[in-house]
Amino acid sequence: MRLISSQDEWENLYQQCGKQHLSQSWAFGEAKRRAENWHPRRVAFEYARKVVAICMILEKRVCGVRVVSRINKGPLFIGLSPSRQICRDVISNLRNEWKYLIHGVLLIAPSLESNAEQLEMLANSGFHKWTRFRWRSSLIDLRRDESDIRKALKQKWRYNLHLAEKKGLALNVASAKEDVEWMLERHRENMATKRFKGPSPELLRALYHEKPEHFFVLQALFENQPVGGMILVKHGYSAEYYVGWFGPSGRKLNAGNFLFWKAVVAMKEQGCRWLDLGGYSIDDRYGRFKREMNGEEYQLCGEYICI
Repeated sequence: MRLISSQDEWENLYQQCGKQHLSQSWAFGEAKRRAENWHPRRVAFEYARKVVAICMILEKRVCGVRVVSRINKGPLFIGLSPSRQICRDVISNLRNEWKYLIHGVLLIAPSLESNAEQLEMLANSGFHKWTRFRWRSSLIDLRRDESDIRKALKQKWRYNLHLAEKKGLALNVASAKEDVEWMLERHRENMATKRFKGPSPELLRALYHEKPEHFFVLQALFENQPVGGMILVKHGYSAEYYVGWFGPSGRKLNAGNFLFWKAVVAMKEQGCRWLDLGGYSIDDRYGRFKREMNGEEYQLCGEYICI
């Protein structure tokens, strides 16, 4: 395991990873530093003189001493199918670095699929289950033809999209500061009204500051007035839906169907290979809505602690 301090090296290796997550991107680490005083430390894992995985660890320090570290959806593996041995060695390397509280506590949500083999490997490596939550999401493959992606949508979802288009919804895609601030205000109001905790406006603002050209605000307009909006962030060859807002009239006009479809089209035009629809629960209405886009679902193995 060795440190990476060069942004160019990190982003070059990030492009080679078989799966990418926004929370492991260079821009996200710098945004966490700016907005929340986490210190990103980026490392590469080498096997036979070749990099096989990378990982960004966010550290909290008190008087310069690491007291807690956090890995969110990492490490990322080079290529699509790392061997079992490489997976075990990388996870063991991380475990050894945090043995005996040498560097404080490590909280990790690995980028490993939730299956019996991965769960057993984590337990055997000395990681202990921290919470029951497991990240679940879905990926839309943007390498397909647009018509094929649309045909794959569930029939009712596609019908509601057709209704939204027929009702005259229009799209505005922007990356200007005033558009970002408009969306952050809608997001702040949404969290207060619905009583949930999402990414903070400060973090979103810092993420925009890092790479404004990769930060997109999509607005659904009806009679030139916004009735819904969302933020998409491009990272590597992927993009991720990050936050959204749909007003009462927007919900009646099926603005959700309209904007999520336009997100697919916009990110495909940006050259992305994948669009991550963002986390969801299969038990709630919003989760069912996202699942009806018929993407490639995945579930990660959850949150662990190492001390």
